[in-house]
Amino acid sequence: MTEYQFNSPEKKFVRNRWIKFAKDISDANEDFSMITLTTESLDDLKLFSNAGFYDVNELDAGLFRINKGKFKCFETNGQTYRKLIKLLPNEFVIAGEIGHEIGKEYNRVFIESNESKFFPCNVINLDFTNSISNVTKRDILNVFKWIFEFQKRFKKNYSLFITFANTNAENENEILQRFEEIIQENISNVHTDFKSEFDDKYASVDVLKTESYDQFLATGISKFLVKFGSENKFTMDNFNFYYYNKNRHKMISLLFNFKYLNGNIPQIEIYKKDCIKCLKDIEEVNQNE
Repeated sequence: MTEYQFNSPEKKFVRNRWIKFAKDISDANEDFSMITLTTESLDDLKLFSNAGFYDVNELDAGLFRINKGKFKCFETNGQTYRKLIKLLPNEFVIAGEIGHEIGKEYNRVFIESNESKFFPCNVINLDFTNSISNVTKRDILNVFKWIFEFQKRFKKNYSLFITFANTNAENENEILQRFEEIIQENISNVHTDFKSEFDDKYASVDVLKTESYDQFLATGISKFLVKFGSENKFTMDNFNFYYYNKNRHKMISLLFNFKYLNGNIPQIEIYKKDCIKCLKDIEEVNQNE
């Protein structure tokens, strides 16, 4: 398949990390499956195909045939959707907003008892361009929760990649308030060591938010993921937080590998171990080049 062309060293770094995370969590003996937001040039398919996750043929007239593996991409722009279905069969391209479609799928599977068309997945790549409060029509935290419930249904380890713009002023107060609340809950939770770890780094949640906004967003999101993960018997096995500049915006990229835990492990034990991990420092990609 055509080689994926990186358009910046920052994106190259992050996307190479995607590949490493996916290789660490995926079973090479199973067909690879990914849910993603892609481009009209199918960059994600090229990237993961070049890395050996997919077997893809390029046919005449620019068409692609996926011989092995499952690939689902979501597109809201009508013009881009029409271009994509000229490159891939309709079964691989969904006309709709990803959060809304995952919500519909949740109802279809968990309420109407149908088989899932999307899950389970090895990789779920939420490569957004907006701020975290404006990335889906559904509550993004509900979308995260549904993903864990789907993956638990199949006891499937997976990688979750979340990219969004830190435009600061665009973030809505409601979701920021929820981030503050869950961090404060952890500080007050006597069953974890989070408070001592937090106090070693920050004077208060307000200080974290005002002096290290990138870190605040990364910590708040990962806190909810750890909560939903532990409720569904997943541990946060590996994770990295990055930021980089794109045009005039700062982009945040969060990478996670979640492993399903067999056996009767209490939810609080998973949560106690994983919640402290959320304080990991966010790194500037330029420092890693």
